[in-house]
Amino acid sequence: MSILHIEIKKILEKNNIGFYHVVTEDFGGANFYIGINKKLRTINCYITDDFSSKPVRIINLNDPNERIGELPGGIRPTIIGTVMRQVHKALKMDIFPEYLSYTA
Repeated sequence: MSILHIEIKKILEKNNIGFYHVVTEDFGGANFYIGINKKLRTINCYITDDFSSKPVRIINLNDPNERIGELPGGIRPTIIGTVMRQVHKALKMDIFPEYLSYTA
């Protein structure tokens, strides 16, 4: 029985975008940041917490054919897919929750 844990913790909220730190040691590990834009329904992915820099990837949740792929640093699609499922939950809420973490 394997356990998957991805911690997704809110860092800040600015201009109606929730910024989160994503960390896991599972599936090869990951340590990156995301910005969730509820209005545009996008996830901006960052390698550092410098949110003023250009994102390394923008995932458009409006496009059902969006390909996930890997992020720089070998962050696997399995991790990104799980994060996307948690983001979908946040999109249905009126607020950005402090945690979107996932454990299975």
